Amino acid sequence: MKRPDVITAVIGIGSAIDYTSHIYNAKLTGEQRNAVEGISTSKIFEVSSPYLDDAYPFTRDLYQSGNDYSICKDDQIISISNGEVRCPVRFLHGSEDDVIRFEKIYDVAVALQSKYSGTDISIELLKGGDHRLSREEDISAILDTLDELL
Repeated sequence: MKRPDVITAVIGIGSAIDYTSHIYNAKLTGEQRNAVEGISTSKIFEVSSPYLDDAYPFTRDLYQSGNDYSICKDDQIISISNGEVRCPVRFLHGSEDDVIRFEKIYDVAVALQSKYSGTDISIELLKGGDHRLSREEDISAILDTLDELL
């Protein structure tokens, strides 16, 4: 969004919008939250994912970076750096996504439309698709969306 002269479209594929805040609120214990908010940046917590063999590190720096680029708070658009969304936005999301609920993407699309009325925003719910959207029919839908916007 800092380069509206260069960006001609945005495609969100299984978009994990503001996911670091979600992890912070839903998965970390009070002790872990205190450490993440503390002065130490060396504290690392392992966060499991059904899509990875190993857990991934959640650090203070990751949390802060997520906050620095946060888009929504309570499903309200709070910041899009340097201006408006002036390009088409497409969200493709799996109906079986167990990481990010479809309703979150819907709420974000509605909030974007409310803030930037007239912007071409749509959501395609891919029946049976999971968070990875890696099935043949998912890839086909992604490629069709790219063709539409190119």
